[in-house]
Amino acid sequence: MPYQHLTLEERSMMAPMWILGWSIRDIATQLGRAPSTISRELRRNSDGTGAYAGYWAHRDAQRRRRAVRHSCLTSGVLATYVQEKLQCRWSPEQIAHRVRLDYPHASAMRISHQTIYMWLAEDHRTGGSWSRYLRHHRRRRKRYGSGPRAPRIRGRVSLADRPAIAHRRGRIGDWEGDLVVGRGQSGFVATHVDRRSRFLLAAKVSRRTAAEVTAVTRKILQPLPRQVRRTLTVDNGSEWTAFRSLQRTLGLQV
Repeated sequence: MPYQHLTLEERSMMAPMWILGWSIRDIATQLGRAPSTISRELRRNSDGTGAYAGYWAHRDAQRRRRAVRHSCLTSGVLATYVQEKLQCRWSPEQIAHRVRLDYPHASAMRISHQTIYMWLAEDHRTGGSWSRYLRHHRRRRKRYGSGPRAPRIRGRVSLADRPAIAHRRGRIGDWEGDLVVGRGQSGFVATHVDRRSRFLLAAKVSRRTAAEVTAVTRKILQPLPRQVRRTLTVDNGSEWTAFRSLQRTLGLQV
């Protein structure tokens, strides 16, 4: 069975167990993991004093994985393959499936569609050129004879009313939400970036609806500690109209 990385939820569960003095074997049994997996996790992601915090451990692990992903998609045969297929308007799912057929015996030519989506989302966030193959660009019609447009989502806190500390990125927990839309509405990725740390959480969304985007956002942010769920800044897209549900369940300002 292939190795599966620990999830944020598992890491969040590990932290109190470790603080309470549970043994590595007991933690492994509780999580349904091998003791070696727990031992390696604590060794790699504990701080200098031996303390372990689930959220920060997950952030550090994702940063390491993202660095590897970026390196495999910025140069080499696999990067060329993925980029050429993207230029041909292939979806990440099609690319991940086809590369296995084209290179059946090359273990280095393996990539999941989730990795491609994450790479494209990160590329979009940093202003890279590859994001245009996923994002759906729409021309804006010029408006005449009208003043500033009123917010489309009533009740949402405006950017001007956000805490000053959130504007200057002075703390962890102020998030920016966005929906990356595939060309021709072919796919969607919800991205959530912490303004201070630039920590990215992203997930594929099956439909561009408020219910779907809200459910994915809740699933992504709910496992985080309350102190790192402070505010969420989103645009006026209709997919964010159910923001009050996020305020109630996550306790953050939207």
